[in-house]
Amino acid sequence: YNTVRVFLDHCSKGAGCIANSSGPGLNPAYLDNIADMMLAAREAGIFIIFTSNDLPDDGGYANEANSGSGANFAGYRNSYYLLPSAISATRRYWSDLLTGLVDRNAAFDAVLGWQLLNEQWMFLDQPPLSLTSGIVETTTGSYDMSDPLQKKAMVNDGLVYYIAQMKGEILLHDPTALVTMGFFVPE
Repeated sequence: YNTVRVFLDHCSKGAGCIANSSGPGLNPAYLDNIADMMLAAREAGIFIIFTSNDLPDDGGYANEANSGSGANFAGYRNSYYLLPSAISATRRYWSDLLTGLVDRNAAFDAVLGWQLLNEQWMFLDQPPLSLTSGIVETTTGSYDMSDPLQKKAMVNDGLVYYIAQMKGEILLHDPTALVTMGFFVPE
């Protein structure tokens, strides 16, 4: 084997995690470890697929992502892929990560790809997917929750937009990167 898959954010809160536990942004010591691992992988002829599990709770990312939550959007997963505040927070997370690695002269040639999420999913029993009436506004437009086809379009449009935004952010820092995203099997 010559490739290893590594979770970037195996813990989302605490002093030893990827996010800064005492302020905004990422933990510099954690970024140092990632950069060291990238160099070691290059030296050993091993490629890395970095995958993200979620936005970290610390560093301000989750707070920003959930800032648009309310009656029409449950916080966390349903907001993370459909609301402008969450797109902004997630772009900032990827920008902070990749900028931090560029600043450390990380060995990007050892990276086979960046996986936006290990497993993308949403809660069907929480708003907006649980709503049966009303219009909701997302990053991609307005959708009527009484129409199952519009609900499906909302999710599809939102995920395509999410992927394009994060891919664009990653390519700003790693122009030849492969970008992927995992999905749970639909219900």
